[in-house]
Amino acid sequence: PVVADVFVIRGSDGEWHIELNQATLPRLIIDRDYQAVLEAGGDKTTTSFVGDCLNSANWLMKALDQRARTIVKVTSELVKHQRGFFEHGVSNLKPLTLRTIADAVAAAVATVDGALDSGQRCLFLVDDAERVTDSSGRLEALVSSVRPGLTVVVAGRAEALRTRYGDWTAAVRRSRLGLVAAASHELDGDILGVTLPRRCPVPLRPGLMHLVDHTGRRLVQVAFAPLEAVHSPVE
Repeated sequence: PVVADVFVIRGSDGEWHIELNQATLPRLIIDRDYQAVLEAGGDKTTTSFVGDCLNSANWLMKALDQRARTIVKVTSELVKHQRGFFEHGVSNLKPLTLRTIADAVAAAVATVDGALDSGQRCLFLVDDAERVTDSSGRLEALVSSVRPGLTVVVAGRAEALRTRYGDWTAAVRRSRLGLVAAASHELDGDILGVTLPRRCPVPLRPGLMHLVDHTGRRLVQVAFAPLEAVHSPVE
């Protein structure tokens, strides 16, 4: 069945309101026992490991929050341009190109530039990258830049991204830094300049990834929430 990421609801004020579907949002909780271990000090190796894990968890939570904000922003643009459709039906549906949405992305890039110039740290997340165009070139400039305080995360379908050579995602490919699902086709490694094995040396499981960085390629396990766990109600 199709599960909506957002709901567009007509309010009593006559305006359209956008609400995220909370049932589809990943639920992440940091175990405060680990925070207590960090605050208690003690063994340097242990506290260093726990500190790194907490930093990674906090980073992931911020990334998910940014993803949610992006979904709302894109939906807002869609509702703005297709108000006639929502109010009068399909006959009032207007042509809408990816370039229109890309203009909204360019505005987001300008916001990031302003934040970095003022000394703030920024996490810039692009989801469904194969669907995002960059007519202004500002997105490519951002992901190609090396700026203190900026972390860029790009997610997309490897089979779609590996055939895109002339757009902004080429800058991501050149970084040769990222994760590719272990279950991916061997050619999908091309997006990061590596060759994946035809067969995985260990049994496949959710969250098993090839990590590619300056040292080469290696298998890692990342956090993974099964769909049934994400959609199940919390008691």
